[in-house]
Amino acid sequence: MRILRQLRSDLAAFLSGEEHGLLLLRAAHDHLPWIYLTLQELAAASPDVHLDFPHPFVSATAYADIVAERVTASAREAVGAGARPLPSTCSDPAVAAETRVQATLASARDLLPRGPGAPRLVCTLCPLELRAPAEHDRFVRGVLNLDVAPPWFHRMRVLVHLPPDAPEPTLPRMSRALAVDLSSGAMARSVEAEAQDPATPAPQRAQALLQAGTLQVGLQRLDAAALSFHQLRAHAQRAQDPLLTALACHGLGEVERAQARRAEALAWYERALVPAGEAGAPIVLLMVARALADLYLDAGRHAEAEQFFDGAHQLAAALPEPEAQSQALAGRGRAQALRGAAEPSAVSYLAAARLARQYRCEEPSAGLRSRLKEALRSTLPAPLALEIRQFLGGAP
Repeated sequence: MRILRQLRSDLAAFLSGEEHGLLLLRAAHDHLPWIYLTLQELAAASPDVHLDFPHPFVSATAYADIVAERVTASAREAVGAGARPLPSTCSDPAVAAETRVQATLASARDLLPRGPGAPRLVCTLCPLELRAPAEHDRFVRGVLNLDVAPPWFHRMRVLVHLPPDAPEPTLPRMSRALAVDLSSGAMARSVEAEAQDPATPAPQRAQALLQAGTLQVGLQRLDAAALSFHQLRAHAQRAQDPLLTALACHGLGEVERAQARRAEALAWYERALVPAGEAGAPIVLLMVARALADLYLDAGRHAEAEQFFDGAHQLAAALPEPEAQSQALAGRGRAQALRGAAEPSAVSYLAAARLARQYRCEEPSAGLRSRLKEALRSTLPAPLALEIRQFLGGAP
């Protein structure tokens, strides 16, 4: 995706450049995992030493303690028992947290070799959980306001974060800000531009069309989604690519389903079935089978729904995808119940509930207990009824 490639390029330029030592990320808090993932990919091919601090921000003092503890542990791992203790400035509670972090990172940097080609220390001070947002804002501004000559981040690259709606801070010299927008809307615009760019290579354009259509469905931009999936289907047919054909047909089914046009959705899902099988892609077959099973169930075609839920269960078991497996078993039980097969329905519900409990699948577990209690109101063989009662009486 173009927007993610641009993020990677921007971060790589900061890490390898000489002009800036500190980067302020202006991004929504829930976009930080993408940034960490990109940094981890860059770290894997870099000679630099990366220290990440995604730990929860409870308070500035507690966060400074975490940074000191992590650096101490890394030093012992690298040097052994002979590692020098950190200066008292790093742990003195009377010292401001941002100053303690400065001293800690400077000490960590000084453990690295010097000279041409020596590694830099890259520190990402971006908590993934903020329990004290206002204090975190003050902490970051304190880090930004440290103005020491030469800069305290010499031979370091430091990343900090503020949300885009926070007041604009004053940046010290050798620092810069990077605006990052990884919202669904921004991603959709990015892949749309890539998909419609005639210079985009055909395989990359096909992936962009698939990504665009999927995001557009999520954003309820259904006309745009339909256009993306139709373009993808035309490309897939020209390329004789069954996998992309199946994904395009499934996507068009999702568009019709979002508009409550069940007959049209069903027709597209059925068209996806053969190419999905030809592609030999179990995950795509699972998607199509689940969609067909759900719509057959809604249409009152219970025997067909049971057949496709059973197929989805087998596919999910082979992948393995225990939550999808439990959901498929629950769907099969529902189809069996609606066609009056009480005992097979109870067996399916019990198998689904056991899987959900075993793998701690919260979503399937929520309704299965009530389904099992409902099944007990039917006439069931005594051993099966006993199994269900024992299950219901056990730990949730």
